[in-house]
Order: sequence, then structure tokens, then C-alpha cells
Amino acid sequence: MFPEWFQFTWIGFSGGGVPKDPAPYGFNLAKGSTHMAVTRAFVLFAVNDTRAQGLLDWMSDIRVPDEFFFQTLNHNPQMNIG
Repeated sequence: MFPEWFQFTWIGFSGGGVPKDPAPYGFNLAKGSTHMAVTRAFVLFAVNDTRAQGLLDWMSDIRVPDEFFFQTLNHNPQMNIG
């Protein structure tokens, strides 16, 4: 599914450390390109919604969070993201 380093808190360059809790709010994780076109409603959700902010906080200690954050928001239709 995901690389081993994604499942752990990132500590320096040595790889994984402490196991991470599951993603908040039941988000199913997705990975993709950092380049995308999104709607204004999507951006407003990403910037203002508490669930999006919780996901961003959860991703603060993983490698390349920019390849996961927006893609995860986009691939979770149950969140009713604009």
C-alpha cells in the first residue's frame, strides 16, 4: 500500500520512528502529482475546514506531504469537498 516510512513519524533522514495513528476523520490516503487544477470551493475547504487542517497537521511529519494532502482531499468524496 504505502511505503514503510509513511506509516511512521519522520525523524530526520533516518526513516521511520514512532508508528503513526490512522489518518484523522476516516480519510483514505491518496498520492499523486503536486500539479493540479482545483475549484475555488476546493481551495476554501482545504484552507478553512477543520478536517482538512487536521489532515494537514497529521501529515506534518511525513516525507513529501504535498504529494498526499491535496490528493487525499480530492479522493474522499464522503467529505463533500466542493
